[in-house]
Amino acid sequence: MSVQAILFDFDNTLADRGVYAYRAFSRIIRENTHFQDPVETEAVIQDCMLWDQGGTVPRSYVAGKLQEVYGVEIACEDFQRYWLQLQKEYAVLYPDTLSTLKTLKERGYRLGCVTDGWTDIQRGKLEMVGLTDMFEVIVVSEEVQAPKPRPQMFEKALQELHLRPEETVYVGDVFAKDVLGAYRMGIQPVWFWPEHRGCSADVTVIHKMSELLELFPGNK
Repeated sequence: MSVQAILFDFDNTLADRGVYAYRAFSRIIRENTHFQDPVETEAVIQDCMLWDQGGTVPRSYVAGKLQEVYGVEIACEDFQRYWLQLQKEYAVLYPDTLSTLKTLKERGYRLGCVTDGWTDIQRGKLEMVGLTDMFEVIVVSEEVQAPKPRPQMFEKALQELHLRPEETVYVGDVFAKDVLGAYRMGIQPVWFWPEHRGCSADVTVIHKMSELLELFPGNK
């Protein structure tokens, strides 16, 4: 059965989260600390990037490490909300994202975004980078109260598209959430993994978004 729709994660898949995480941490550190030396300041920012673990840990963990290591105290609730607002403000796409999506759409594929996060933040990011109108369906985990790899987000996307799992592809960067979640649903997973590390599982791996154009030549 031919592929009719391609669904995407957002952060670290369509958008370069490393860039906007760095910008957000830089602003937070510069606004909440009094470090004068630029090298000392950069050391704190780089530690935040390490503690952040690509967004897989709560922001409260990063705030706790800032207090423990550097004596920097940031209220967790404020830190969480402010961090998310900055993420929305600084969101930026990978260089080949927009051209790839446009080409896939021109080739007849229906496109969607299935992403974990708060609705206003994730939809705000999509609007910020100009992708809202690119997708026929957008599902955010807050809306269904069930993050990946649980099936609810995938089910909602399929229902809105009126498609079966085998007619759909899902592209994401976190194996245990994106690849596993799609796989369990019967959706063809594509692992977006720029770091070129190995993979023992028999799944499709791409290292940049434009590689999708080789995999999906079109439905027209």
